[in-house]
Amino acid sequence: MADALGPETRTRRSPTSETERRLASLWSQLLGVEALGIDDEFFELGGTSLLAVRLINEIAREFGQTLPLVSLLRHGSIAAQAVMLDAAEHAGHQRTPLAVMREGGQTTLVLVHPVGGNILCYRELIELLPAGVSVLGLQSPGDGVPRQLEALAASYVEALRAQAAEPASIHLLGWSMGGVIAQEMARQMEAHGIAPNGVTMIDSWMAAPQPQGSQRLEGETLLLNFLRDLLSGEPLPIDFDSLSRLAEAERPAAIVQALKQAGGVGSDLSQEEFLALLGEYRANYDALLGHAPRPTTTPVRLYRASRGMDFPLLTPFALAEATNLQVVDCEGDHFTVVERDSLREILMHLANSGEIAPW
Repeated sequence: MADALGPETRTRRSPTSETERRLASLWSQLLGVEALGIDDEFFELGGTSLLAVRLINEIAREFGQTLPLVSLLRHGSIAAQAVMLDAAEHAGHQRTPLAVMREGGQTTLVLVHPVGGNILCYRELIELLPAGVSVLGLQSPGDGVPRQLEALAASYVEALRAQAAEPASIHLLGWSMGGVIAQEMARQMEAHGIAPNGVTMIDSWMAAPQPQGSQRLEGETLLLNFLRDLLSGEPLPIDFDSLSRLAEAERPAAIVQALKQAGGVGSDLSQEEFLALLGEYRANYDALLGHAPRPTTTPVRLYRASRGMDFPLLTPFALAEATNLQVVDCEGDHFTVVERDSLREILMHLANSGEIAPW
């Protein structure tokens, strides 16, 4: 994790090695910051999840190594990235599902990715956690290949079994689709005799019954929903009536150009980066649509946003036969419930229930 000192009190060290200087140049270009210290934290300097994607891609082009996107949560400084690159630990490595975020705690909180596939959305949650909690993160494959949610959950359970020694100290948490995966993981862990101590779902949704069977998210609906998630519910910078008049192959370029002209979130994305994010989003959304949740004996608590939103082909998570599912209303909408104030309330609730270490 980042060191405990804030940017105002941290002694600024300048780059000294060639790797640090090259990284500092990339950071400066992306963040628009000239005076960088090698201990400055990416997110403290104004980094966002989309800028993080760009940084990792630029590092891959510059150094021929692909650092894990999630590494920015634990190794989010130039100094830390330089150590990873100089050790050549990630040359040619493929993305792995499990990321160790914090070790040494009495209980382990496992954070499961939402539909976008990465766990950068949990940065504020990790900062709020007490020292007595270890943190593991689970991220999706990142290749945009079609998949099934049950198979995803099975691969995550396998990775977790290899990493975590004591299942009874494990608590699974997921926002949106991540909650559905976490609930399915708990069901599979029960079958292996290694049930977690509980599951927390934050405003999770599931496939709505469809008269014509399973469906996929496609066309303008896919793009509209993806953009809304990409921009965390902020107003869209493009007129979808004009977009509909374009051929489907022309739409991504038009959206990327509209994002650039609007500035703000997503304005630095290249078309290649946009398409990669869209492909992973589509693969995960389709996996969610193809999944029918089943009850567990593990206690499950669902924090449902008080201000509802609509998501294509989805309905709020519910189980007709669930006796261990507790629903708690949480002030906010689908996106604000994973912001600091709402997360603080959720974590206090977990601590009071004894499912994670108290503050």
